[in-house]
Amino acid sequence: MIFSFHCDLSYDGNSEGNIKGKKHLPSTYVFAGFFADEATWNHVEHEWTKINVKYDVPRFHAAHLNRKKCEYKKWDDQRKIAYGSDLLEIINKQGSKLYAFSCGMFADAYREIINDEGRRKMGSPYLACFNSCISIVAKTMDIDTAFPKEDKFSVLLDQDSDPEKISRETKSHNGYLNAIYSFNKIKDNNLFEHRLRLGTCKGVKMEEMVSMQPSDLIAYEVFKWLHNQRNNPDYERREPLKRLLKNNVVSERYFGSKTLMNMKADIERVAANPKIEDGGLVIIPRS
Repeated sequence: MIFSFHCDLSYDGNSEGNIKGKKHLPSTYVFAGFFADEATWNHVEHEWTKINVKYDVPRFHAAHLNRKKCEYKKWDDQRKIAYGSDLLEIINKQGSKLYAFSCGMFADAYREIINDEGRRKMGSPYLACFNSCISIVAKTMDIDTAFPKEDKFSVLLDQDSDPEKISRETKSHNGYLNAIYSFNKIKDNNLFEHRLRLGTCKGVKMEEMVSMQPSDLIAYEVFKWLHNQRNNPDYERREPLKRLLKNNVVSERYFGSKTLMNMKADIERVAANPKIEDGGLVIIPRS
């Protein structure tokens, strides 16, 4: 059976603003999405489309909805909450049929803690999170006896998840195309024990494929929680993420300062291997 993982990127875009006349790089990245079989995705897309039509919007866009801008500019809080709740109900009703995976990173800690060679081999924060996220999906399929050995999954990546739009840190990368290239490198890497689970990877536009839009919701909600925890460890998850954790299966992993320090020696030791290409070192952070 072929499964698919629909994923998206969320990050602190305001980091591009000037601070004392200098641009600085995004500090928090999250790659996240949902994993399901074809029948589940078809049902989600059908129901999701009906809600978008009901509220007369072309697509769901988490950041725009949260700020009530663009297509949601004239909405009041009541309509905003009702729309979000209707969409979330579609996801919640799927229960374990819709499995969420996320991988986040405190990118400023990554730049500070891991040396240049280690970061070159792991790739940009964007690529490191993407690689780890798909690797977690593959590993989960291998250790879960519910998936026969011949089952694979394909990845659908939002074409707007484009590092070229994020910062000068990733100018050497060609946006989502680099993630696709990295996916295929992992798939062909005999050293990655879960590689036989990997199917195909391609970029799609959320406006053209409605079933991609739930990935925007999960990526945004996990990002909001992780980013705000930086300065407030007691920051609670927002209600949408609480409901997801209650009703759906959610696997969350993060590269925080403590995790990076604990893994620093191993990352830099492995990164010294000349056989590992740029962005070819895949690390799965501990849960």
